[in-house]
Amino acid sequence: MGHSAASTESEGPDAVRRAIWGRASDRERAHFHDALVSAGVAAGLSESQLEIAWRLVPEAIVAGAIEWGLADTEVRDQVFAFAKADSALIKERIHAG
Repeated sequence: MGHSAASTESEGPDAVRRAIWGRASDRERAHFHDALVSAGVAAGLSESQLEIAWRLVPEAIVAGAIEWGLADTEVRDQVFAFAKADSALIKERIHAG
């Protein structure tokens, strides 16, 4: 039986992020990638780089992804705003990762 986001909360925020990323569809991951590209972070990110970037998003975005999914317009807009504001940090982490 798989873990829900709620069942992993006791394991910490990173466990919740891993659970959400692990069950994200290819379409949701593509939307996440596209938001990062549109914000000027980078194009052609690998799966591992995308996951590193996902682990950096603020808790409010994680909460939205839990409720609506990564492909939701509001969540994508929040990812874009975060990536635009913190592109230097994201670039540093994905290239160090």
